[in-house]
Amino acid sequence: MERSAPSQEQQFSSHYRNPSCLRHKQCCQMGPIGPINILELRECDPPINNINGDIKLHTEKDKSKSVSFSFDTAQDYGDELDVTFNADKWENNAWQKDVYSDNRNFFDFIDSYWSKVWQNAANKISPPITDSRRIPSGQHSLEFFKDTYKNIDMPQTLYGRFRCILTISAVLMLWGAKILLVASNAAGPVGPIKLYEFGPCSEDVNNIDLTMQLNTEADKSNSVTFSFNMPHDFGDELMLSLVAEKWENNAWKEDAFTESDRNFMEFANEHLEVVWENFRQALEPQIEDSNLFPAGEYSIKGHKESYQNIGLPQILYGRFRAEISIYTEEEDLVCLKVEAETYPP
Repeated sequence: MERSAPSQEQQFSSHYRNPSCLRHKQCCQMGPIGPINILELRECDPPINNINGDIKLHTEKDKSKSVSFSFDTAQDYGDELDVTFNADKWENNAWQKDVYSDNRNFFDFIDSYWSKVWQNAANKISPPITDSRRIPSGQHSLEFFKDTYKNIDMPQTLYGRFRCILTISAVLMLWGAKILLVASNAAGPVGPIKLYEFGPCSEDVNNIDLTMQLNTEADKSNSVTFSFNMPHDFGDELMLSLVAEKWENNAWKEDAFTESDRNFMEFANEHLEVVWENFRQALEPQIEDSNLFPAGEYSIKGHKESYQNIGLPQILYGRFRAEISIYTEEEDLVCLKVEAETYPP
């Protein structure tokens, strides 16, 4: 019997919706993001600049990005400030126009997306801005400002590569910026998970003698039984790549989510900390060190994990299938395939 994907209402009804973008469905889900790579940040062309604004994007030695900017406001600005934000997204080798737009009070916009970032920047601006909803008149500047992506929320429709134009106005247009960046998909909690398939991709890529069996228990939950043989110790040299497709509009959407050349231990401890710990404790023999996979033969029987311990990239909420490759620079170890359906938490 063919399995159908959950309806959009099923997938999105439990999430916060931004009232300014109700005509967009997925974009109205707000969520945290992963690492951001800013590719371009500059003034609009033709420029909109009535505050003598200047902005520069810097690439640091560690490949991270920082921003320097300055501006001169002729008067105090408070709730009369508005912002317009229009975004295009790169999908299927083309720019999809106007996938997201927002037009509202500037400080409300900041509170939704960049509250902590704004607070940190306001404290470091010279002179500091002490009122979170007022920009005083005068000259202001900030050099080489950096902040963590963990302080940013974004509409989830913008996960991936997008470009946007942001303009700030108060009766007159004050300033505009053009931004091009890539935002990683944030991991978030999921509701119940139904596994349809979980096992090796093929016999051709299986250098750890992996055997797996997906079981359906009497209560309709899933468990996994498997065995494998690690030929030698593995630590930081163990890598992971993941390519996922998502079921949308009665078809599989390719490359909905990808992770390439990630450190396996780092990925497991960052995104699946509790799952990874439970897995290591359930193995026979157990693995004590979360950053080392010793050589040896391992097995596990009827292992189950609570969905409450799992965080997935939020773009994969719904039905998806993925291939996960585990390898080192010297050899491919194993490829796993999974097809699953997740429901809202």
